[in-house]
Amino acid sequence: MLYIVANVTKNTVLAKKAKVARSFFERLKGLIGKRYMEPDEALIFYHCSSVHTFFMRFPIDVVFLNKQMEVIKFYKSFFPCKISRVVLNSYMAIEFCAGTLDKTYTAIGDVLKIEGYKNADLSNASFEAAT
Repeated sequence: MLYIVANVTKNTVLAKKAKVARSFFERLKGLIGKRYMEPDEALIFYHCSSVHTFFMRFPIDVVFLNKQMEVIKFYKSFFPCKISRVVLNSYMAIEFCAGTLDKTYTAIGDVLKIEGYKNADLSNASFEAAT
């Protein structure tokens, strides 16, 4: 299923085609093997406090959110073959096409919302109930 990731604070859309990496294999693989990422794509990782870009071919933007869906840390144009620092209190990480954060003016403290195309809210409460 695809989701929309929106910045509620800035009233902007960061991605219209976001996917959740749910299984161990999906989380392990992430974006490895992809040649590029479309500007409206994103990959969501729940219970994630660090990411890496080993074996990737392109830079990405990454945001880390707490349980209140607030941006607590971000990396812009995070290049391949790097590993992020561990982000304490991180509930999830979302990977976007490089340039997305600048284009949407996303900053620390902004509140994001993840919603399905049938208005199924994918915030922390609904995800916790499903897992």
